[in-house]
Amino acid sequence: MTKRDSEIGDAIRRLGADSVYFLLHQGWSRTLPSSSRHFAACLAKYFPVVAVVPETGWPGRVSRLEPRIANCRILKVVPNRGPVLGTLAQIQTAQILDDMQRSGVKTPLLWLYDAGFAEAFAILPAQARVHHATENWFQRNDVAPDYIERLKFAASIADLNVAISNGCALPLLPLVERGRLIVIPNGCDFAVYGDDVPPDPAVAALRGRFRRVGVFAGRIDKRLDFDLIARTAEASPDTLLLFAGPVEPKATTTEKFSALLRRPNVRALGPVEPATLPAIYRAADFGFIPYVRDPYIAESAFPEQALEMAAAGLPVVCSMMRPLLALCPPLAVAETERDFLDAFARARRNHDMERALRRVAAAHDYNDQFASIVTRLATIKRKEGTRFAQLAACYPHVLVSEFHNLTRKSRYSLAVGGALRHWVYGPITRFVDRLPMPARDRAVRIKRVLLG
Repeated sequence: MTKRDSEIGDAIRRLGADSVYFLLHQGWSRTLPSSSRHFAACLAKYFPVVAVVPETGWPGRVSRLEPRIANCRILKVVPNRGPVLGTLAQIQTAQILDDMQRSGVKTPLLWLYDAGFAEAFAILPAQARVHHATENWFQRNDVAPDYIERLKFAASIADLNVAISNGCALPLLPLVERGRLIVIPNGCDFAVYGDDVPPDPAVAALRGRFRRVGVFAGRIDKRLDFDLIARTAEASPDTLLLFAGPVEPKATTTEKFSALLRRPNVRALGPVEPATLPAIYRAADFGFIPYVRDPYIAESAFPEQALEMAAAGLPVVCSMMRPLLALCPPLAVAETERDFLDAFARARRNHDMERALRRVAAAHDYNDQFASIVTRLATIKRKEGTRFAQLAACYPHVLVSEFHNLTRKSRYSLAVGGALRHWVYGPITRFVDRLPMPARDRAVRIKRVLLG
């Protein structure tokens, strides 16, 4: 056992948890490897891990094993995108409470990534609460106000807030106590991506007449700067631009990406198994990450694939992301579009560059990042009282002080009743909201009577 493993083990014992519940974003089980998956695998060595994802409309218990992580299972619950502290929050909380009771869990560690779980994050019994800020949601213009309110609430009650960059930490500073916020950058599984594997044959076959192959691995969505990619492909006709990852199922994304694929030097591998990524990187000449210059990306983003490519010794060209400037060089972070095009044209492998890239990636190994978080969490005094005081007046149907004492039957009744309430009156609400004034005012009054 290494010194680091010993420190982690001691910290885990001091926490006194008997399990961990990760409160995750929808689609987690279909995404490429991330900090949450690696940390789940690390914690699964010590006690059972439950990955909670908002991916079902059924108010009962939907659970299955997570095949990629030993001692881990997935629990599906209803999404919570309604009014803050509304019916959906009660259903969601009841589902997780029921799962804890069935599993004999008494002192779980709660680890939150999705603020849609903010109410459950506060109410559920826990030995400690961690909020992991992987994006600066405050700077995004496509986020509902309810989500921001949940985010503020979750940050304020967490025992420890972990931000992946200073940009993600900045909006949390007014919300949290000193000492309950740390910045731990994203990392990589260096042992996996730094392994010397044979080049991927599919990439080798696509190379053909092209002098170089540049690869992007990740979700193809609105974060990509499709105009910049098109100009890059036009400026470097001797380079194959290869995309590995699922395409966001939105019309604008699929339309823009389909237009790119009509270019002779742009190809897509589609969704790939994470285990094949090291071989794909080994077969390429460099990696590139062409994101849009929105503030929430340019000031706060720290994409994991940059370090995964670096671990494979692959030169990396990125659009402007300020957190990555600390790794430049050897990473190439472009301030402007012209800088990106120039860095893209120059990118190629060499031994000195590979060694420098591997050193950077090794310094950001996820095992070290995990150790830093767990050891810090074990030294922080657990917060009590505040979260109950904040929630005491928010649940009209069930008193917070009594919520933990609900029997399984009562919890299930609450879940089913809440679900019926939501799905019966949901269509009524949508119909009323579309009515013209003044008919809408009259219908609103009727709706309030129906909803009690």
